[in-house]
Amino acid sequence: MALDSQFPGDNNCRRTLLRMRGIVIHFLQQEILNLHPMIYWGLAIVWLLLLITAVISVRTLEIPTGAKVFWLLLIFLVPVAGLALYALRCLLRSNWQVLAPLFHSRKLNQQLPSGKAPVAPRGKA
Repeated sequence: MALDSQFPGDNNCRRTLLRMRGIVIHFLQQEILNLHPMIYWGLAIVWLLLLITAVISVRTLEIPTGAKVFWLLLIFLVPVAGLALYALRCLLRSNWQVLAPLFHSRKLNQQLPSGKAPVAPRGKA
């Protein structure tokens, strides 16, 4: 008796796994199945939205006009790296106090310095 006849569900499972493996290989190798025009339109729309938000963000910065022109030129002339550098600049200069309530804990409050004088730890009695 063959193994396939004993466990008919295993054969379906093998076929499904082989089909999934084929899909993953096609995706990673970027074969013709993946090169649909809608993918390019979607990427173009996302890229355009990123550029628009970067331009609006640079225009609202309180920096000299020359620095604004520098950032805009960097974003447009060095597309991926320019946006990445600008995002890094925004992360480094952002106000992280907005996130403080999200990470509020009693243990953290005990470790942070406050306006009060530090309390000496009690000794064992």
